[in-house]
Amino acid sequence: MDAQANLRNSKILLINLTSVGVEICKNLMLAGVGSLTIVDGSEVLDQDLASNFFLSSSQTGKPKLDSCKGWISDLNRRVQLDIVTKDWKKLSNLIAFISKFSLTIATGVNKEEIIRLNDITRKLHIPFYCTSTHGLYGFIFADLIEHHSTVKYDKSSQRKVGEIDGISTIMKIREKEENDRAVQECVINFKYRPFSEIDSDFLKKRYRTPKKQNKKINALLPGILGLLEFESGINKKIEDVNITKEELIISAENVLERLKLPKQIVTDHLDKITRLARQAYCEYQPVSSILGGAVSQDVINCLVQKEIPIDNFVVLDGFSDEMPMYTL
Repeated sequence: MDAQANLRNSKILLINLTSVGVEICKNLMLAGVGSLTIVDGSEVLDQDLASNFFLSSSQTGKPKLDSCKGWISDLNRRVQLDIVTKDWKKLSNLIAFISKFSLTIATGVNKEEIIRLNDITRKLHIPFYCTSTHGLYGFIFADLIEHHSTVKYDKSSQRKVGEIDGISTIMKIREKEENDRAVQECVINFKYRPFSEIDSDFLKKRYRTPKKQNKKINALLPGILGLLEFESGINKKIEDVNITKEELIISAENVLERLKLPKQIVTDHLDKITRLARQAYCEYQPVSSILGGAVSQDVINCLVQKEIPIDNFVVLDGFSDEMPMYTL
């Protein structure tokens, strides 16, 4: 009952109704959150019609949220839906505005914008997610600050109270019978870092040699972190987004240098970085559906405090059908 109450009482802020934002919006409305506020001051572009199922061709050039609000509201009339038709960066008192919510999700933002929002959510002790899609690729970053979640394991796993790894600790265990099966119900504490403090310490402990790091770390990790260094390409005509493969390779290599990881992670996979540069800020609805579904499910799990959450960076590689999670 407490879990359902947490969901019904939640107040969610969604920044930017991008293609992945549409999927998150749909999923959270259908899940029955308490309220959803969407902030987006953009107008409908022709390219939006292929990735936003709330829109029709007659709405091109009109404010996006005004065009979508009726369809979104019809998904679940029990959810309080509010829209703010402004660019979030132009809100007069952003800290006071964000303080009204229990969780914030941002889509289509770059590194500078992620850090600005994450700094605010940290100060307010509000969980924060951000995500974007780039053609067949995408990412999720989560900062739940410090989060308790209940996770069930088969009793044969013999879990014990204490530290699991550098980011999670089992606080208590209750043994019970469930569906004729002995289980351990574990309350686990997860610790997070803000985006401004991400590093490779945990990765280097897990993958101790450069050879193993090169094998286990997807080139999309530095590629997407490198892409976030550029100005966001959302709400632009896709033909006006111009990030060359040479620029992205340099940016990705700089990320690896900063993280003290081998450059071979990029140089051995230049084809992947090239495709990422070519597809930067392209919105492909099937990919948005996968990424939006993952974010929505994790948000719901966060609200009801169930299952193991994302901690803290996921990359989606739709080209090779992989979705690895890294702790940074």
